Amino acid sequence: MIEHFWRAKLVPGGPFVGVKTFLGPPLVDGEYLDRSPRWQAIIRNETTARAILMLGNENAPVEIDGKNIRSVQAITKEDYLLLIRHSEWATKHAPHLPDANPETPIDWMKVPL
Repeated sequence: MIEHFWRAKLVPGGPFVGVKTFLGPPLVDGEYLDRSPRWQAIIRNETTARAILMLGNENAPVEIDGKNIRSVQAITKEDYLLLIRHSEWATKHAPHLPDANPETPIDWMKVPL
């Protein structure tokens, strides 16, 4: 399986989220189906992969089914795992942080210092 790791924003002015793209069988609810391989993306903490509709330079995802992503940058697997773990923690323990809701822009007047 070919894997690439990215950080991207879901909205302008939002926090970065981890995005994993891979060429492999469909991933549904954490399990791989017995189907032909295709380019897919997992955004943030999702357990079902989304179809990649368009790839750009260096296999960067440009258009993903159901999500608009922007500011895509290649990162290492370790950085991807850090983004994923932080977003899981923020969702559970700190819902006031921007990382807990990456689909809204960061309001710098409300972010704790």
